[in-house]
Amino acid sequence: MKSLGDLEQYDVDQLRWLVLGLLEKLGELERDATLQRSTTAGIREAYSITKRMQSDWEQIDRMELTIQAQSEYIQGLEEHIQKLISILDDNGLGGHSHKL
Repeated sequence: MKSLGDLEQYDVDQLRWLVLGLLEKLGELERDATLQRSTTAGIREAYSITKRMQSDWEQIDRMELTIQAQSEYIQGLEEHIQKLISILDDNGLGGHSHKL
């Protein structure tokens, strides 16, 4: 993931799977922590899982920002369409507003 533009390819289902993956990784981390709590390899593995989870959560945050920006853009388009319909109505061309 290099830019916010890359996030446009994701949908809600993909986001849901990403969150489920994070929960699975969290479960792995908890299991590994109980088995290898004080070993060097265990600490390294826990750190690695934590960094991957952090990266995944950052990706989710970027996706959320993209979804929010797209929603705001759509809302702006809807408001613009309503203004155009109003202008058509004001000029006696309301019959053409169904095309919008």
